[in-house]
Amino acid sequence: VISNIIISKFTKMDDNTAASQGNRGLLSGVKGKNINHSEPNMKTRSLRSSIAKQSFVHDVELGHKVGVFGALLTVVGTIIGGGIVGIPFATLKTGIWIMLVLHFLNFVWGIYSVHLLLEAKNISGLSSFSELGYYCFGRASIFMINGLVALAQCGMPIVYFMIVGSIGNGLLSKISSIKDEFWSSTTFSILVVGVLLFYFAIKKEIQELKGAGFVLLSGVILFIIFMSILLIAEGTGPFDFGDLSKPKFDLETLANVPTIFLAYGFQSAFFPAYTSLKDKTDANGIKTTVGSFTFCIIVYVATSIVALLKFGTDLKGNILENVSDLDGAIPIIISIIFLLIAMMHIPIVLFVGKEAVLIIIDEIMRKSYSTLPRATIDNAYSLRDSYHVNKAANDQEGKAYLTMHPVIFYGVSIFIYVSIVTLACVLKDITLVFGVIGSLAGSYLIFIAPSSFYLMSIRNEGADVSFLRKLIAWIYLILGLVIMLTCLFATIYTASV
Repeated sequence: VISNIIISKFTKMDDNTAASQGNRGLLSGVKGKNINHSEPNMKTRSLRSSIAKQSFVHDVELGHKVGVFGALLTVVGTIIGGGIVGIPFATLKTGIWIMLVLHFLNFVWGIYSVHLLLEAKNISGLSSFSELGYYCFGRASIFMINGLVALAQCGMPIVYFMIVGSIGNGLLSKISSIKDEFWSSTTFSILVVGVLLFYFAIKKEIQELKGAGFVLLSGVILFIIFMSILLIAEGTGPFDFGDLSKPKFDLETLANVPTIFLAYGFQSAFFPAYTSLKDKTDANGIKTTVGSFTFCIIVYVATSIVALLKFGTDLKGNILENVSDLDGAIPIIISIIFLLIAMMHIPIVLFVGKEAVLIIIDEIMRKSYSTLPRATIDNAYSLRDSYHVNKAANDQEGKAYLTMHPVIFYGVSIFIYVSIVTLACVLKDITLVFGVIGSLAGSYLIFIAPSSFYLMSIRNEGADVSFLRKLIAWIYLILGLVIMLTCLFATIYTASV
């Protein structure tokens, strides 16, 4: 019901917008025969637009396409990870009611950000962050946007590997009598998991990781079930509901907001998930987003409630640290389940970061996203819900890096993966770095990028969009800038005192 209401809202085009886009074949249910791009005011923008709007045609063997549920698994796999163990502590520090409001706001502006990305795609005809960035802001944006994506999506696996190492170390100490300094260390656990995940880390298509998404989904459900069993078996901890529910307005509260952004941030993975769909329509894109966010909110709220009831004010920044202090079979099972969740989450998150780095390298070497001549696909402008794009070649928009020489592609992929594993073994505490990543990359990907792509696409194409829609997009953009600067200040200040 929620999906249908939201889809009917966000996929509805007003008459003016439909009229302005009709000359590009975007009228609902009608495939455009003659494509006449509107001309921007500046010659350079016109040239950049014409280059950016041509889709790649490559002879690349692509993975099989998936339905909405398959794309949902990919998005859920991108969202759920460290947040499941970090959000309960953030709830403790901010207050239950503030956290519920933040969950709701993330749900609303998460869907709105996807709506803006879809509208930017419909207006410009482009369905990748890199091509939209070049089309809207020029070649430098390719490096800036993908640099931020790489920072966020390659930084997060480092944290997950560190969590995996901590879990593995705790499990080995409980189930094994080995006391050797290396074999019982977190480094050994990280290296073992790194070897096990190597095959998944070098995949070319995100839909090839659908199985990992299904395992992650199942693992999350089991995690909540066994946490509930632990609560029932051992009782509640020390807590005062009045104190836990009391809103806390201070810098420490703001410093925990980036954790929420990273817990819900998936916008950089939206287009890879969207292009993996069998039927690439706005409705399916919104359905995937609504379903993913609904599931994640349920998981985050349920985990927070169970964790707060069980550990109360003794709750630590990572609830697994509380679990590891307990004896018995259930804490061991919970640790193993989350170990599996983290392992399945790493390759999905890493894929987006790896893709961003490969795009940067490909642009430096071949200028694939800015100047190379590209054949035009007659249906490059995806039509609205009633028309389904059937050309396999159109699935390759924004994926020129797939045609890189295999030695370069796999060499870069392996180098990125080895670097992440190495940093996870060496670093001890990256709390500040993680907060900075959440403030910068999280705010940009959730707020600034979608709204700026939408507004610049309207300007470049001269699309006739209502003033109210543009005003809301501007407010969303300004909100993102304010949140970015505020959270960045709060993160750095609280870390320094």
